[in-house]
Amino acid sequence: MANLQIAENKARSGKRSFRAVVGAFVIALFATMIVGASPAHADVYAGTLFKTLPSDHYILSTNGNYKLIMQTDGNLVLYRKSGGSWAACWGSNTWGQSISAAVLDRTSTTQARLTVGSIPLYGYIPPGVSWANINVNVNNSGKLYVAYTVVASC
Repeated sequence: MANLQIAENKARSGKRSFRAVVGAFVIALFATMIVGASPAHADVYAGTLFKTLPSDHYILSTNGNYKLIMQTDGNLVLYRKSGGSWAACWGSNTWGQSISAAVLDRTSTTQARLTVGSIPLYGYIPPGVSWANINVNVNNSGKLYVAYTVVASC
């Protein structure tokens, strides 16, 4: 928040625009979200995201206690924070395969599929829900959703 105050003071003095203040806030917000994230992972998504989860990226639940990682060994793994470390609680069992990403696609108007190598995980899309609103989610209870279906949990 100190960075935001500095940005606001500069904006008041005419040296920065409103966009600079908003930009400083957004940067401070994202920096706060990834504090404590493992530097071994290239990117983190908070809570909900993706049509493609590349290798070495992960989704972090909004409470920070669960994460879904597309590991570099080809395995998609759901972890739970236990004390100060992470414990695996579900995996796609695709380690050792040449898999560079988990991919979400639509198989019909009512079905989404998360594919990890040759392993599909299917989710239900209710009638009338736009494909733009379909994603993969790791919630604060450790449940992994594909669209509106729980496909794994801790």
